[in-house]
Order: sequence, then C-alpha cells, then structure tokens
Amino acid sequence: MPRKRLPHRHEVKYLPFGPSTPFAKQRALYLRLSDDDPDTVSIEHQQEAGFVHAKQHGLTIVAIYTDWRTGVDPDRLAMAQLVRDAHASKHPGVVFYDDTRFHRDISGCYPAVKLHHQLPTYTFEAARGTYDIEMVGMLATMSGAERKNTRRRSMEQRRTRAQMGQWMAGMKPYWLQRNPDSRVAEIDPGRAAAFLHAVQMYAAPNGSARAAAAWLTENAPLAVQRNAPRVWTSARFRALLRNPALWGELPYARGMDLKDTVEDQWAMVIRKRIDNPHAVPFTVPPLIHHTELERTQCQVEGGCERDIYPAGTTLDTLIKSRDGKTGGRPYAIEHPLRHVVLLCACGWRVRWHLRRLNENEYMYIACAARMADGRTTHNHTPCGMRSMPVNPSAKRKQGGGKQCPTGPVWPKVRAKLIEALHDPVTLAEDQRRQVLAEQEIEARSLADEARLIEELDTALADLRDRAARLYDRLDRGVINETTYKDQTAVIDNQRRATEERKRHLLAQQLIVQRAEQAMVDLRTALEELGDVDPASLDDGEWGEILPHLVESINLDLDGEPTIHWHRPS
Repeated sequence: MPRKRLPHRHEVKYLPFGPSTPFAKQRALYLRLSDDDPDTVSIEHQQEAGFVHAKQHGLTIVAIYTDWRTGVDPDRLAMAQLVRDAHASKHPGVVFYDDTRFHRDISGCYPAVKLHHQLPTYTFEAARGTYDIEMVGMLATMSGAERKNTRRRSMEQRRTRAQMGQWMAGMKPYWLQRNPDSRVAEIDPGRAAAFLHAVQMYAAPNGSARAAAAWLTENAPLAVQRNAPRVWTSARFRALLRNPALWGELPYARGMDLKDTVEDQWAMVIRKRIDNPHAVPFTVPPLIHHTELERTQCQVEGGCERDIYPAGTTLDTLIKSRDGKTGGRPYAIEHPLRHVVLLCACGWRVRWHLRRLNENEYMYIACAARMADGRTTHNHTPCGMRSMPVNPSAKRKQGGGKQCPTGPVWPKVRAKLIEALHDPVTLAEDQRRQVLAEQEIEARSLADEARLIEELDTALADLRDRAARLYDRLDRGVINETTYKDQTAVIDNQRRATEERKRHLLAQQLIVQRAEQAMVDLRTALEELGDVDPASLDDGEWGEILPHLVESINLDLDGEPTIHWHRPS
C-alpha cells in the first residue's frame, strides 16, 4: 500500500479589525513561497508590500493565507481556504504581491478563474504591477513560459561551467569543499583524514559500519553544510562508500527521474531514479583508487598515498558480504540454484535465508508460506517443509544437537542432473512425451491432420453456401422471416461447432510443434556441453548452463527433487 502523503506547509491567520470597518474595505492577503521559483520573494517582504498597498488604498487586511507550495499546484491548502472564506462572505477581495506569487501556469490559476466565475464581484489586487482577472489565462501562460526559460538558461549555464571545471550545485560529499574564488572542488584535510581512518576501520577483518559510524560521531569534524547532522549512521557511512567522488568521479546531473502521470493528481509522480545518460563528466580530487587493478598499476609505477586504502570495488564487495542487513540477503549470494525456480510441495516458491556462525556461512531454503506465517494469505495451509541446508558444508547441528534429517539439497539436484545428462537422446524424447501427455494429444501423422483440416474447411464452406441459399429464398419470398431466423440459428450453431473443432486441432498442432522444439532446444543445449563430463563441472559452470536446461525444480518434504526441463514459450 503506498504511503500517504502529508499535507504541505500552510498557514491561515485571521486578524482583528474594528466592527465599524465597511465590508467593501476588507481584504484578504495571500502569500506564497516555493523553492521552484527563481525570483522568490520572502514571506516578510510580500506581507509588508501587501499592508502598504492596503494602507494606500484605505483597505483593511482581515486574514492572511500563506502557502509554502509551488504556484503550479491548483490544490494549495491555504488557497482552498481562501476560496471557501470568499464564498462565506468573510472578505470581498484579495491582495497579493504580484501574479507570480498568486499562481503559476494555467493549472495554478484555475482556483482564481473558478472563483471569479462564481463570484464576479470578488476583486483581485496586486501590490506590485497590474493584474486583470480577465487576462489571467494569458498572464499565467507567460509566467509559466518565463519560469521554464529561466530554469533552462540556468541549467545550460551550470552545465557549461561544469564543463569548464567549476563545481556547481549539488550535495557536497563530506570530505570536499568548493574554493569560493575559482569554484574548483578541493579536499578538506581534516574531514578527509577522519573519513579515511573510518574506511580503514571498516576494511579491517573485524570492522563494521556501526563501529566506523560511532568513531566518526565522536571524532570527525562537523560538515560545513547547513543543518549538518552531528551523529553518523551506518546508512550514511555506507552511502558515502559508494559515492563516485571517493575515487574522483562526480558527474553533474548524473541522476534523472522517471515520472508517470497519476489519475486525479495534477503533478507527475516520480517512479524511480536512474543514471542520466547526458550527465556532464566532472572530476574531483580522489581519496582512493576505483579498482584493485588501478591500485596495482599505481604501485608498479611508484605508488602514491592512496595505495594504503582499499579500492572502491573492494568496499562495495565488503558492503554486500559483511554487513548483516545487506550481506544476509540471499540475492547477494551466488549459487547455481538461484538461477532456476525452486518450488516446495505445496506449490509455493522457497525462501532463501542465510545464517552465520563465527566465520562460517550456512545457506538454507524453506517454504515461503510457512515463513510468511499467515501474513501473505489467510486460507493457505503450509506444506510442512522445514528448513533444508543447500550445500554439504551447511550441515550444521540443529537445535538439540541433531543433524538435519533431509540432508543438503544441492547434491541431490546435481546427482539427478548428471544422471539425466549422461543420456541426452532419451532425455529429449522423454521431454517430448511429457508435453504431449500433459495435453492428452492423440498421435497423428501429418497426412491424417491435413485430411481432417481439409474436411473441416469443406464443412465450413458448405455451411456458408447453405446460409447464402437460405437468404436467397427469403429475398424471393419463398420463406418468411421467422423460418429464416430459425434455420439461420441452426446453421450458426453448426458453424461454431465446426470452427471450434478446427481451432482445437490447430492448437494441438502448435503443442506438438512446441514439444518438438523443446526436444530440439534441449538437444542443442546438451550438444553445447560437448564432451565435458557433467560430474566435473563446478558450481560456477552449473550456474551458467542451468538456466538453459531447467525451468523449475520441485522439492518434496524430504528434499528429493523433481526436475522440469526448460521449454520454449
């Protein structure tokens, strides 16, 4: 279920005024501030200008409505309250700084246009410049075009300056700072030394992200960014370990949002963030090498101060394999059975889980329905499949000192595969018979199938002729319309039955072709193995060929596998 969005910041304040103030002299004041405006005017300045305008024209501000929201949004909360109060006759008009503070684009001006249509006497006054509600469509369009042009020119200028080597806007990595004169990225010695010390702590044999983050919290200098956090977290530390600026790459505009339109929402919703193929390459001073190859080459050529630190790819591997929250996830573990669908006795997929004891890792699989414990479905009874070790090395003692009764799963699957691959011709023929048996198809020769299809085509042609003759008799007045409808219904029923028989026969032909293709594909995959003995293949080689041979594997309660070979779609 998607997370419910919180309402944006807004404020409505009603001001006291004298009871003798005429209703015609009362006005509302609307203020708006948003980060998407290149010409943002502060709330205080807008409010001051609004009160000056009211004093000059003998008006009294009775309410202040403030939105911290883009003017393109027609659903601004303070604006909606202003409209409701206008209909409740709390004020006969509104004052605002200028048209850009009141709305942006066509969508943003919709509430004002609708209010003017419902209350033609309601007034709209700008403290700066002029505002004509009758011309609001043109003004809103010009305002939106100006905003887009300003943003485009700003982005083009930033990209040009990034190509010149100047560091532009963006979240600055912890150890970098920008020279105020040349705008070039520079390393802050204190913060860089602290972060590199934490990297060495993390790369140690018994290091962890938690210990590194705790050390940074106690000893690292505070970042120069506004509202920089004093406390370091493991997530923040790991995110910086994967920041490309660590090895000297910080492309400008390297991220791009993929957006989709959502019904009943004016704005597009970000679906996911991807790498921008048009990012501007930008280099910054590196702290470490990117790969171990670069580190080795640097050492051969004489070395540098970065050689004592692990490379970026090494840190990424440590994040995947060492940290409990990331390394314990099954997708970070490579195994041949990860490339096929594993099903338990009840038809559910198995769930992988990893356990660690000292320096050893134990990989297990279990029924996903049992592990879900009713959270996924309420009317499903788990099959009772318990946790089974995957590899022989995972045969550690269970609770009470007992060995796992089923034994490891992978040796059983591997033995079945080796046994089947020793006789590829018989295996391919069994696959063909299995496909035909599943569809209960009667074996026929090509001549018999051609004869049956020809008979059905002849029957369909005879039915079409009967329908044409019947219509001719109706047209000549030989039969009445009731008789024509009755006999036409009989012909239609016969035609549908004949067409269904033909469709069923052609569908069986496709299934037979699928069975033949399955046999060809399986033989081709087996021939690619050549003279290689399946018993000599290691886990890495099994991981490469298994997806081409096996579609899924069913495991019973004892861990005995049933292999379903790959078939063409």
